[in-house]
Amino acid sequence: MANSQFNVHVKVFEQDVEQFFGSMYHEEDDEYISKLTSAMTHSPNWSTLRVTPKSQDQEMCMEDARDELQSLINDDAHQVIIHPHIPDCLCIQVTGPHKVSLLSNFVVVGKQCGEAVLRGSHVFAPGVIGTSNNIRLNEQVSIMANIDGKMPKGTKVTSEQMLTGHVHVGNGKLLMSREEILQKDSKGVAIQITQPIFNTCSFHSFCDSKHFHFFPQNLPSMLVSHLLDPQYSDKILDMCASPGGKSSHIAALMMRQPRVGQKGQVIACDRSANKVKKLKELMEKLDLSGWVDCMVSDGTKPHQSLARQSFDRVLCDAPCSGLGQRPSLGHTEYNMQKLEQTAHYQRKILKKSVEMVKNNGVLVFSTCTISPLENEENVLWLLKEFNGNGTSLVQLDDIKMPWAHKNEYWCGGLKKLIRDERLMRFDPVVNKESIGFFAARFIVKHFNK
Repeated sequence: MANSQFNVHVKVFEQDVEQFFGSMYHEEDDEYISKLTSAMTHSPNWSTLRVTPKSQDQEMCMEDARDELQSLINDDAHQVIIHPHIPDCLCIQVTGPHKVSLLSNFVVVGKQCGEAVLRGSHVFAPGVIGTSNNIRLNEQVSIMANIDGKMPKGTKVTSEQMLTGHVHVGNGKLLMSREEILQKDSKGVAIQITQPIFNTCSFHSFCDSKHFHFFPQNLPSMLVSHLLDPQYSDKILDMCASPGGKSSHIAALMMRQPRVGQKGQVIACDRSANKVKKLKELMEKLDLSGWVDCMVSDGTKPHQSLARQSFDRVLCDAPCSGLGQRPSLGHTEYNMQKLEQTAHYQRKILKKSVEMVKNNGVLVFSTCTISPLENEENVLWLLKEFNGNGTSLVQLDDIKMPWAHKNEYWCGGLKKLIRDERLMRFDPVVNKESIGFFAARFIVKHFNK
């Protein structure tokens, strides 16, 4: 079959969302929407990992960490580099999109599995929906992502069915038979990627070395914990902590700070007991259980044991639409009504977050979306809601990261809404090394009227 050029024509956003984005971003760039829809189907230019020494007393030597990760990868095609500014970040460049031939035999996967393949993952058996009729063990197959989600699991598909509603996301070697893949509770790698559209490497098999933990994490997610600027003796609340990347990073930063005062603590919360269980497992794996206390607590109704105005710093990494996540094969689950509902839900958590911060304490708000409703408009709401006329005043604070530079990593606030350089808006069109993301830091004052 012919070569496949990765020029994906998928519906990235619902029409009303796309029109809204166009109206918001027109002042920035009148061709912004076409650039955005293209950027959203592409992987960021870098895969990034956060580094934490396994011993609290071990020095953070990024040269040693780089060398240990490079030896684990054992692949000269993927060179590990130390990020030039972020002090605990290692990077591997992502190349592509590459032309990959479309083969006569193929395996169909779900949309989320297809997006994971574009990020460098192999195909695991649960992600497979169907196959062509005559696939054979150890042969090369094309991986097709089903976009509309309507294909029943176990379908035997024809080439004609692949002409619409599917995207070619790479080729790989079949490691399981069709029967093994589709049997109930099948696990493990079904297809090893050999010809990726975007060439990077999967991090699943080498997240630990002798001296370091390597935690795969998007670049702006790392910057959020630095933006919070945690200190050794701080009491810190993470309102919506699952899956635990930021809580674990906050704790790792605390333990590297000068030991002034009593040892601090991170309270990592989620309203789901199952997610809290996984949070605890992660902290144990990363040797951070002594720093992070995981508990079930709803961000809109914090647990009664969490006293108001008792935390030095609070992170509100709010549940969001996720419209900044890429590569994406479509964010069509959200229309404008759902975006508005999500933004209002975030405000409930933000309001409680303000209540939990000590007087003159720090609040950091972040999302992994590019929706101005959830980002700049919620900042404007927060500043208006707590303008000092009541019991609290919330003010934007400076970005205290002298090694990080605006324009290299993020843009300021969206001009049409709030022209403030202290807002960290990560724009996939401008910031090609990043997913879409947003963060802001505030100082909270209470008057106890």
